Amino acid sequence: MRIRKLKCSFCRKREDQVAKLVAGPGSLLGRRIMICDECVAVASAIMRGAPSPAPAPPTAGPELLPAACLAGSPPASAGRL
Repeated sequence: MRIRKLKCSFCRKREDQVAKLVAGPGSLLGRRIMICDECVAVASAIMRGAPSPAPAPPTAGPELLPAACLAGSPPASAGRL
């Protein structure tokens, strides 16, 4: 029998990568919903109205960039906010 390591359902960090991991009251498709202390802090800040920390920039290479960016042309949404 293979033992599955528990991980946060939101950030996907394993139980050995966070200080605390809490299980939700139910399950989704047979899997228990879990949340780590770091995601609880972010959710708490959002509920208080505080700005959440900016996500880390992607660490992957050009394979994640849209083809238009690789071709040198700006994406269709460039210049619009």
